[in-house]
Amino acid sequence: MYLGLLILIGIPGSGKKNEWKSLRKNLASDIEKLIHALKSKNMNLIPTIFVNDLKNLKFLEENVVLIIDDNMYLKSMRYTLYQITKKNQIGFCEVFFNCSLEKALQKNNERQSDSIVSPEIIERMLTQIEVPNKKNAWEKYSLCINSFSDINEFHTDLFTILNNSLCNPEKISFVSSKEKQLSLLQCQTNIIHQADIALRKIVGEEIKKLSNVTPAEKKYHCLKLNEKKVDILADLKSGVIFLPTKIVSEIKNNEEKKFNNKYIE
Repeated sequence: MYLGLLILIGIPGSGKKNEWKSLRKNLASDIEKLIHALKSKNMNLIPTIFVNDLKNLKFLEENVVLIIDDNMYLKSMRYTLYQITKKNQIGFCEVFFNCSLEKALQKNNERQSDSIVSPEIIERMLTQIEVPNKKNAWEKYSLCINSFSDINEFHTDLFTILNNSLCNPEKISFVSSKEKQLSLLQCQTNIIHQADIALRKIVGEEIKKLSNVTPAEKKYHCLKLNEKKVDILADLKSGVIFLPTKIVSEIKNNEEKKFNNKYIE
């Protein structure tokens, strides 16, 4: 059985359905539980919120695509679900509904009164929406379609990304201990590099203050300042002195993001 996740992306009124308001808080965890149920072919493991919809379906031997319809206008929202697919080694793909503000507001006004979304919210979402980018490895199976266009215009492309994502499920990258050590070494090197940049700036500012001294005195002070900079960097490398924990954590977090982009995504 092939199993995959299809994310629908777009502002309210862009041609999707609004079914998830009450489920958003626990969406990711419930989706992961559903994936476990489908992979194990055990209907008893299906989360309660899905039971009524799925209890009469006989699909556990068939290919299954779970469609998530919840705007998903920020990459961070979609990436959380991508990580779940990678953890469970199933397919992942995205469809972005390209829609003008005017059309979205028109369709929004045609909704039942209890389903209408504030125009201000739709406008804000449109300014913040992050379109899938195929250059990101985790978004390689993505498709952009014009909302309300004829399905015949994109159905071939849609089934292509669905098929490709199902046949090429996400996999957890193997990271060797050597690669981890190299990453840690790079992180340490970057900490020293950031400290060097900060010290250079301080030295430059101190030199600017030497406007009322003779050239000889200025040269002497420059040499002394640079010597101090070299000594501080040497002490940082040897562990004699330490940078504040907050600064080190920020640098490490940046390096971890780079590491994850290379090996995890």
